[in-house]
Parts: sequence; structure tokens; C-alpha cells
Amino acid sequence: MAAASCDDDPSQPRVSGSSAVGPDGGVVEAQNGLAELDIPAGALDQPVQISLVQTSASIIDTRLVAETVYALQPQTMTLLEPATLWIEYDPAFLQGGGEGSLRIHRLQTQGWTESGVLHLAVDATQNRVLASVIHGGVYAILR
Repeated sequence: MAAASCDDDPSQPRVSGSSAVGPDGGVVEAQNGLAELDIPAGALDQPVQISLVQTSASIIDTRLVAETVYALQPQTMTLLEPATLWIEYDPAFLQGGGEGSLRIHRLQTQGWTESGVLHLAVDATQNRVLASVIHGGVYAILR
């Protein structure tokens, strides 16, 4: 299943790291360019300062793919419409595992979960995983 991306729409505002995104939607890209959040129009009812920052995991899991942990802030944010989050991975960190099992997870108190994350696709050509999300928080790729 191919996910639509704001990459295809040059009218969507693009920001790097952190910026205010309003009711018209927009794209927030991590400063390293390895993760992106595509926010559709109508997902926010007022401008919100949103950031997507690479971080480290506070809960270690053997399924965690190295260097794929990102904080989507504000952590308390709930979107009115789902946004598409993609995170790029380095195949060298898969340790011989297949790409088909890769999924984006959200960190919660009890650990990593797919709750609140709708898997969209693994794009093995561009080495990234796509998911639909509505909450701020810490996200990562797990096997």
C-alpha cells in the first residue's frame, strides 16, 4: 500500500526540526532528514509548535532498530486527523533480519507498543517505515 506524502505537494509548508503548523497542515522534518511527519489539513484547529527530534530510547528492547528513535513533540499533542510518520533505517542495523517485519512503535510507560500506531508500509527501496499516528510521543522502528 503506497502512502500519500506531502512530498508530492509543493504547496505544503516544510520545516526542519521544529515549527508552528496550523490548520492548513504541513510537513515537519527531523533536522537530520531521516524522519518526517506529514500533517494533513484539518489535523490541527490552531497553530502548534511541533518538533521531530532524534533521541535515545529510555526503554531498551532487543527488537529496536538502532538510530531510529524520534521524539514527536509536544508529547501531549493529539491530532484531529491522522498524520503520516516515516522513519528511515540503515539496513546494516537489521542484523540479518528481514525488512518485512519492521513496524513503527510508540513508547509508553510499560514499553514499546503498536497501540495508536497504524502500520502503512515498509519501503525497502528507500529504507523507511511509514505509519499513521495521532499522538505526540517517542516513536521508533522495531523488528
